[in-house]
Amino acid sequence: MASECPNDGAAMADGERICKDCQRVLAADLGYMCDRMDDLYQVATRQARPGPKQLAKGSIGPRATNPDPLREDAWGYYQYFRQFYTALVPAGTPRQTGRSLLLEGVPSLARNRSAPAIQKQMRQAADSVKRIFDWESEKRRGGWCQACSAILWVLDKSQYAICPQCGQLNDLAETRKTQRDWLMDSYQEGTSGEIAQLLTQCGYKVSARTIRYWAQKGYISRQEGSQGLDVYRVGDIIAMIEKDTPASAA
Repeated sequence: MASECPNDGAAMADGERICKDCQRVLAADLGYMCDRMDDLYQVATRQARPGPKQLAKGSIGPRATNPDPLREDAWGYYQYFRQFYTALVPAGTPRQTGRSLLLEGVPSLARNRSAPAIQKQMRQAADSVKRIFDWESEKRRGGWCQACSAILWVLDKSQYAICPQCGQLNDLAETRKTQRDWLMDSYQEGTSGEIAQLLTQCGYKVSARTIRYWAQKGYISRQEGSQGLDVYRVGDIIAMIEKDTPASAA
């Protein structure tokens, strides 16, 4: 007689500690956590300057040797999954290979006495991590997928991104360069607010006030739009940002 899964009450095969549905959920959560491992680390440790606690520890300069996490929740989930990952995947294994090993090991893990607790904990961790990355303010346009052209929404410091539509692994250095070149050559125009919003989504740091300031100083050109508002060309703004001069109007 098949026993019932302690997590959802479904029938289990002999020797299993969680049912097939829970195994599928566990595999999906493991894959998601593996894909987010680097992003979790970046969110948890990213910093602009050292804080008093870091300086008290003897760290010097803007990159403290032992930075205090900016987000303790992200750091906790990173540490939790890292311990789980390193316990099951040999050291030095490439990330994509390690991800495959984790997923292939789910049927064996399902027979472990601790499988029900592991599945519950991983489900809770994955849900919490998804909430961290669901905030659009944390994400930027990283260009377009090289396979299907879907827009890639990523963290500022992410180096790679898996397309949510086709599963293609994208090198963000290449997709960002393609995006930048397209913006420079597109002759797209808009008001200071529209351009600032677009470029902020693409990872540039510029405000509508700064754009108007540059125009007043004669650093960029402006034209009167159809509704009587000043409009600016995207490529001119990017060129000014990349020059890094003059000081902006904060």
